[in-house]
Amino acid sequence: MQLRKSERKKAKIRMALQSPSGGGKTYSALLLAYGLIHEPPRIVPELVF
Repeated sequence: MQLRKSERKKAKIRMALQSPSGGGKTYSALLLAYGLIHEPPRIVPELVF
């Protein structure tokens, strides 16, 4: 297997988060968004990165 440098393309992500009420969907979505754009979320100020 060969490794190669990743390329940014105009691909869109389709993802679903499922869990019962209080399962942390919003928190998980914010962490995923932070990981994708490398910027701290502005919605929840108590999150410290």
